[in-house]
Amino acid sequence: MSKPKLWTREFLGISLSSFFLFLPFYILMITLPIYTLNDLEGNKTQVGLIVTLFLIAAVIIRPFTGKLLDIFGKREMLYFSLSLYLVATLGYLIINHFTTLLILRAIHGVGFGIATIALGTIVADIIPEGRRGEGMGYYSLFMNLAMVIGPFLGLTMIQFTSFNILFLVTSLFSLSALISALVPKLEKKTRATNVNIKLKLDDLFERKVLSITIMAGLLSFTYASLLSFLSLYAIELQMEKTASFFFVAYAILLILSRPFTGRWFDQYG
Repeated sequence: MSKPKLWTREFLGISLSSFFLFLPFYILMITLPIYTLNDLEGNKTQVGLIVTLFLIAAVIIRPFTGKLLDIFGKREMLYFSLSLYLVATLGYLIINHFTTLLILRAIHGVGFGIATIALGTIVADIIPEGRRGEGMGYYSLFMNLAMVIGPFLGLTMIQFTSFNILFLVTSLFSLSALISALVPKLEKKTRATNVNIKLKLDDLFERKVLSITIMAGLLSFTYASLLSFLSLYAIELQMEKTASFFFVAYAILLILSRPFTGRWFDQYG
C-alpha cells in the first residue's frame, strides 16, 4: 500500500512558520543578555528577568490557549498570535529602557505562547495518521534547526553589526512566520454553539501526560539555562568568537537523528 502524502503545501507552510517563529526567539534569547549589559547598562539579575519574563508570559497563556482555539478557531488564533509576535519584535527597534523592555518581553511571550500551541495543534491535524511519528519528527526538525541556527546567527551578527540591524533581521523572520502560515489553505472556523466558555481544571491540565510533561520540562530547563547564559560565559572565557560553533555541533546530530527516529516511532511505538 502506498503511504499517504506527508509533504503537502499545508505541512510545509506550517513547518516553515514554526521555523521562522522560533528563529527570532533563539536569536534574542542569546543576544539580549549582552544587549542588556552593554547597551542598557544592566546587571546579571536584570538579564535573568529579561529571559524569564518572556517565558513566564508564554507559560501562563498556554493553558488558556486551548480554550481560545476552541472559541475563536485555530487559524484565527494563529494569525492573531503571529501578528502580535511581529509587532512585539518590531518594538525592539524603538525600546531603549529596561522597564519598557520588560513590558515588551511579556507581550512577546504571549504571542509566542499562543502561536506555538496553535501551530502544534494544526500540524497534528494535517499529518496523516499512519505517518504521525515521521511527520512530527520532521516538524520538530524545523524547530530544532531554529534552535541551533538562531544562537549561531545571533552570536555571529553581534560581532559584525549593530543591535538595530539584528532587531530588523528578527522582525523580517517574524514577518516570514506570518507569511508562511498564510500559504496553506487552512480551514476557517465554523461557529460552534456548544463551546463552554467557562474554564475547568481539566481544561488546563491533562493528568495522563504528567510524567511526559515533567521529563520534557527537565530537558527544557537544562537547555534554557545553558542558552540564557552561554553568551556571557563565552565572554568570560574570551571565547565569544568560537562559542557559536557549539550550536553547529549540536545541529549536526539533531539533523542526522530526526528522519529515522520518526520512522522508528511509527514502526515500534
